[in-house]
Amino acid sequence: MTQRKNIIDTITSFAPKSQPSRGRFLRARYRFQRLQITTLKNLHDHYQVLSKDEKFVALSLFMRHEYRKSLPILYREIRAGDPVLAGIAGGALAMIGGDHVLKRIIRLLHQHKYTHESQRTTLANALGMLCNVQNTELWVSSLLEILENRSEPVECRMSAAEGLANALIHGDRRSRLYRNATRVLVAMLVDSSPDVRACSAFALGQLEEKRALMKLEEAAKKDHAKCRLHLDHPGGWTVSMEANEALEGMRRSKRDQA
Repeated sequence: MTQRKNIIDTITSFAPKSQPSRGRFLRARYRFQRLQITTLKNLHDHYQVLSKDEKFVALSLFMRHEYRKSLPILYREIRAGDPVLAGIAGGALAMIGGDHVLKRIIRLLHQHKYTHESQRTTLANALGMLCNVQNTELWVSSLLEILENRSEPVECRMSAAEGLANALIHGDRRSRLYRNATRVLVAMLVDSSPDVRACSAFALGQLEEKRALMKLEEAAKKDHAKCRLHLDHPGGWTVSMEANEALEGMRRSKRDQA
């Protein structure tokens, strides 16, 4: 993405509208002006002297502008483990994306120093949301490895299931890669974790996978276990509700195409 002449001018335009989040962005804007930060390179060079709130805004700018030179900072923040900064750093990783980031995330997930659950969850989230990936086979296989590994944190497996929809949505449905991945997603509808079951139902609905209809209908009728999706829904959300959502989305798409 092309870098604008003065990044200070971009802060107000994408700052949240509500307080206190908006105040954090506006205070950071004032500090950046005092430090004479006008470019992403300036921001990168001053990053270590910023406060936590200012770092949050800096990471948001790196994400918005897909600033590839910020990658070392993003990896450091994920390893440091602050949940707020690590979360936004993971989002920036996903936006920058590409095969280089894909391979680096896979390497990090296999390193012993990234064994803390929060670190793995952040990396898995980024992996599932990656943009600009060309090596779809490597992407899908890495997501399947996480999803099928029941020793992984449930949050990682949830991200992997949803990430498969992102990775496969424009893929060749006749390919062995696509058919194998959707077969695994269908199998996950009876996983021991209701969160994994719900996320797999979501992914199959996004993919409008007709071969999953029977299993989704069964889940919609019988699987009333609560899951962590839509936590703001009154009374909570269940696997059956997610399966129903997937089925309704598929029916709606069929009607639109008629």
